[in-house]
Amino acid sequence: MITAFLFDIGKVIVDFDFDRASSNLRPYCSFSGDPIENLTDLRHELEIGAITGEAFATAAMARIGFSGTAGQFVACYQEIFTPNSQMWTLIEELSANFPLFLLSNTSDIHHAGLLRDFPIFEAFAGGVFSYSAKAIKPDPRIYTATLQELPIAAETTVYFDDLAENIAAGRRHGLVSFQYDATAHDACLRFLEDILHNPNKGQERVPR
Repeated sequence: MITAFLFDIGKVIVDFDFDRASSNLRPYCSFSGDPIENLTDLRHELEIGAITGEAFATAAMARIGFSGTAGQFVACYQEIFTPNSQMWTLIEELSANFPLFLLSNTSDIHHAGLLRDFPIFEAFAGGVFSYSAKAIKPDPRIYTATLQELPIAAETTVYFDDLAENIAAGRRHGLVSFQYDATAHDACLRFLEDILHNPNKGQERVPR
């Protein structure tokens, strides 16, 4: 029997496009190239929790010659997300009967912006995030932390993620895992119909 759901954020609950952040940043930059590409190493440190959002903003602004304020930089950096409305509908339906949780590779900056800007996250009872877990999916440490910190049992929890390597890691940790594709949302609905009505299938299915 399924008792809980675990969701990735990017490309599942919301889409994202870092080109939007680059476009927002360019008018303030003395750096002539793509500002987001120029920050790749700092962004990784931010997502894995090696540096704070404040430290990231300070270092990033200096590197790209950002002439605005730290608040303006953060606002530009946060503005990359758009809703996946079909998944929002599903989340609202599931939240009426199941506890929902998050498992995401993200930064403290983006996490704060998502909670502020997208009310769908009120449907979630908690989550584990790479910046606080100090590990990025598919690192097994973040899955171990998830199963230790959240009130879920792997074998009765459905896990949605868009990346095959993360789904494989989820299965290795016993989660009932489904690789989500927003362009094939109906496949997700069929999977749920199947798994909720045939709970003994569990890990027998390898949905794609």
